[in-house]
Amino acid sequence: MSCIIATLRAKPGQAAALERVLREQVVNTDREDGTLVYELVRPVDEADTLIVYERYRDDAAKADHLAKPYLAEAFKAVASLVAEPVSLRHLVLLARVGR
Repeated sequence: MSCIIATLRAKPGQAAALERVLREQVVNTDREDGTLVYELVRPVDEADTLIVYERYRDDAAKADHLAKPYLAEAFKAVASLVAEPVSLRHLVLLARVGR
């Protein structure tokens, strides 16, 4: 399985706007067949940081997600809200607990 962890740090005063954009992506991504997990989380001690954990059935499903027009629009919206470039880490799932 193919995974991504995206870390976004909001500009001062922009955390709520950034969260709105990312919540919309959770809704959009829920319609994608190859997306297994798409979770938006925030560290308890960093109110300006948002993290998206993504898991896809395979590399083709991940590529399909990354090619979606609504994701391109979200990246444009996010650009004005973040304090630094978005960190995208592409990962390979090695082991997990499934419940």
